[in-house]
Amino acid sequence: RAPSPHASSPQHRRLRASSSLPVDDGCGQWPVGAGRGALSPGYGGPHDAGGVEALLDGGLDVSEREYSYWERSTHALVVCLIGKGHMSVDQLRRGIEALHPEHYAAFSYYEKWAAATADVALASGLV
Repeated sequence: RAPSPHASSPQHRRLRASSSLPVDDGCGQWPVGAGRGALSPGYGGPHDAGGVEALLDGGLDVSEREYSYWERSTHALVVCLIGKGHMSVDQLRRGIEALHPEHYAAFSYYEKWAAATADVALASGLV
């Protein structure tokens, strides 16, 4: 079998020499907490739950529930801000992902939306 033409490339040698770990191609193959917890390669924050087996142990609550007024208002506000171009879905997602790990774990779904929306509104000068 002929050797790969890339096997002797400078980039391949640099990668092979720089680490004993496999190269992360950004496709999420690194399990959360592998090796060094939050310092692990590929760890994206508390929202990054890929590879967390404990999440599969519990059931998923799919029961209907009544949403409170503030939750419905938060949802409506986000829809309006996005519809008027004052915020994007990506900004909402990044704001949620940027929450402190303790807040991310403790906040409900709409509490995360409210905190992220407030951060985006303040950063953009909307408020």
